[in-house]
Amino acid sequence: YGASTDYVAILVEKISGMSLDNFLRERIFEPLGMQDTYYNIPESKVGQVAAVYRPSGPENTIELFRAPTYREPTRYFGGQAGLSSTAADYFRFHQMMLNGGELEGTRILSRKTVELMTTNHTGDKGIWLAGPGYGFGLGYAIVTDLGPSGTPRSEGSYYWGGAYGTIFWVDPSEDLLGILMMQIR
Repeated sequence: YGASTDYVAILVEKISGMSLDNFLRERIFEPLGMQDTYYNIPESKVGQVAAVYRPSGPENTIELFRAPTYREPTRYFGGQAGLSSTAADYFRFHQMMLNGGELEGTRILSRKTVELMTTNHTGDKGIWLAGPGYGFGLGYAIVTDLGPSGTPRSEGSYYWGGAYGTIFWVDPSEDLLGILMMQIR
C-alpha cells in the first residue's frame, strides 16, 4: 500500500482540469453505464448500501459494525479509496478490462494500456500482501506462479480486494471474472 494512486489522482485532476469525481463519472462511469458508483452516495441511494458487520465475543457471533447512513458529501476524492459501487457496476468495469479496454462498443482504455496495467512490474520480488507466486502490475496483483500462489486462477490473472472483504479477479485465460461483495470487518 502507498500513496502512489493518490498522486495519480492529483495528476488526473491537474491535467484534466476536473475533480477526480467528475473525471471518473464523465470518462468512465457514464460511458460504461455504471449508474451506482460514487464517492458521495446520494441520500436517495443509501438504502442500497450494505451494512458492515464484525465478529463479536468468544463465540465469534456477528454483530452490526456500521449501519448505512447518509454522509455529508466530501470534496476529497482519493485515488486509493473512497468509491462505493454495486456488484453490477463493478462487473461492468471488470468486463471492460477482460475485453481489453472496451465494453459494448465503448472503448475506455487501449488494449496496450490494459496489458501494461495487468503485467507484473515487480519481477521475482513478489508482493508481501499476497505471498509468493504473485507480482504487481499497475493497480492489480498478478498471479505469476501457480505452485507457490496456491490459487486455482491461471497465471496472468489479476485481482484485488477491499477493506471489508470484497474481492474480484479477472482470469483472461479462462475468459472469466469473479466478484464477491462481503462487508465484514
